[in-house]
Amino acid sequence: MTSAETSAPVVDEDFDAEEEYSFSLTILGWLVRASRGAIDAAFAAPLTRIISVYQCQNELIRIGRLDRPYVNALDCATRLWKEDTSGWRSFWRGTLIRTVGEFVSAPLNAVLQTPLYNVLHPLFGRFIGSVHSQSLKYAAATALGLLSGYPTILVKSPLSYAHVQLSSDVTSPLHSDYRFKNTMDVLDTAFRSGGLTTFATGLGAFLASIVAERRAKALVYDLLAPRLVSYSDSTWASILLFLAYETGGVLANWPLTTIRRRMILASAGAIDRHTSKPAAYASPIDAAQKIYAKEGLGAFWQGWHLRLGFILFDTFLNVSVQNVLSTIFADGE
Repeated sequence: MTSAETSAPVVDEDFDAEEEYSFSLTILGWLVRASRGAIDAAFAAPLTRIISVYQCQNELIRIGRLDRPYVNALDCATRLWKEDTSGWRSFWRGTLIRTVGEFVSAPLNAVLQTPLYNVLHPLFGRFIGSVHSQSLKYAAATALGLLSGYPTILVKSPLSYAHVQLSSDVTSPLHSDYRFKNTMDVLDTAFRSGGLTTFATGLGAFLASIVAERRAKALVYDLLAPRLVSYSDSTWASILLFLAYETGGVLANWPLTTIRRRMILASAGAIDRHTSKPAAYASPIDAAQKIYAKEGLGAFWQGWHLRLGFILFDTFLNVSVQNVLSTIFADGE
């Protein structure tokens, strides 16, 4: 998942019922945030492309886009370079639509997410304050985050749908052309084949992946942080906690992310735009059952280690770009 995709706010389990969630949108802050996201997307595009294709390779084989599986990530990158008709340019396929998503995220959050959060916050706050069960507190806080972030996710779903289709599309000895020429081609074909509901393909799996990832990270942190408190000044202890924290999150959300992306690739009109052939998977549960029956449990975690490596790279890149942009804009004041 990209930073643009995870728009539901992180809500603390023990918050004040009268406290409001504020999202300050200034032109300068928006430019810094969006520019950082755009630069990050451009630099990380080759890794994103390799991860998307490697993760969805079984689906690409099933729908007849790929002739044989990849041996490893290096084999995937090499074959993308050699077999893809766009050559090295194919590594940036889908980057433009992800960049657009970075620029629209902040305005959407300010217009949709923040007002809705501030309306729902007192209701959920009173409930959380009245119960003693930590599980119920967490469930209520998670529900608040998802409900307030859902409109933004829904509005951005066409962008997310198009990014998955473009970044996972390949040319091979079986097909010398892409299924889709560009973003508008994806959106037009999807709308004509299934209407607006096509863009919500796999949305249930995506929302579940957010919950699973955050819960796993919380559990890892609660398990390790007390044991590492005596090493709070150690850089290595901080790195270990960060690695465990992110690994837990990836392992928890990757099966659901895989289901969602494979559902998008196999959605109505995505395979053959000239027929009214229905989607291969009726729901996330149906997709999980069919994938497990044919490919086994390992298919759900295909490429998870690449995602973990990407997170480490992305974190370093985000911090570096943020520092540079902050310096530039600060000098211009």
